Amino acid sequence: MLSLKALAVAAGSFILATSPTLVAAADCYNDCGSPLTSIQHAYDALGEYCGTDRWQKYTDYTSWDPANGKPLAMLNSKPGANGVQVCWDGYGNIIYQCRLNGYCRGVYKYNGVIYSIGF
Repeated sequence: MLSLKALAVAAGSFILATSPTLVAAADCYNDCGSPLTSIQHAYDALGEYCGTDRWQKYTDYTSWDPANGKPLAMLNSKPGANGVQVCWDGYGNIIYQCRLNGYCRGVYKYNGVIYSIGF
């Protein structure tokens, strides 16, 4: 049985290979030092934000990593825009390209909306 992390990585690879919304890469930054939250928590926060109606209502969402009490901050410049699939794809793109490679922050832009995560 695959772990949640392995499934998320596999799903991210599949999405990157097949989804037309992920043509552009995320911009990744290390201007804030090392990531503070775990990869697992990044995927959990993705589900908390895009898997509920939060993506339609809130420009910012903070989720606290239960393993170490550190915050993960998600920003969305236009809540509800582009549909829920772009929410999953955009933030998944940031996690897959930025957090899995050790960056502390990532930004994804699509159709006039800016999606950002600070790890």
